[in-house]
Amino acid sequence: MGIIGKLVDAYASFYRARKLDAAYGVLRPLGTAMDVIVKSDPRTERDDLLVLVAGAVNDDIDRVRVNQAEGWIPLKTEEPEQRWFPLLRQKIEGFAQLCVDELFYGYCQGDRAVLRERLNRLRSAARFYYLQKYGYQSQGGE
Repeated sequence: MGIIGKLVDAYASFYRARKLDAAYGVLRPLGTAMDVIVKSDPRTERDDLLVLVAGAVNDDIDRVRVNQAEGWIPLKTEEPEQRWFPLLRQKIEGFAQLCVDELFYGYCQGDRAVLRERLNRLRSAARFYYLQKYGYQSQGGE
């Protein structure tokens, strides 16, 4: 599987869009991660970049979790939060690692300008992949 499928599958494991016609909502975690990477200081070390990406995505998902932002969390169950919440954090961390290691350092060779140049194509491809694979499953929510 290519990088786009890996990224979308990784974030779809912890986030789904409610409105499929809104590209921002469909791409929320990926857009956040790419923005953090592009805007980060070039001297930022890999481990710090991982934490920056994971932290920003986690903040976004926290807003979704408490219904302050559109979307839903497929891991969320009727069980107490302490049962599914650690898995949510683990999935976010894994997604951040994919974004930093495979997308940024692999696909873009650690070059922010290359990532910036490819942003629109990556977003278009990721949205297409998401809609093909998760589009009709994600409507309805929790």
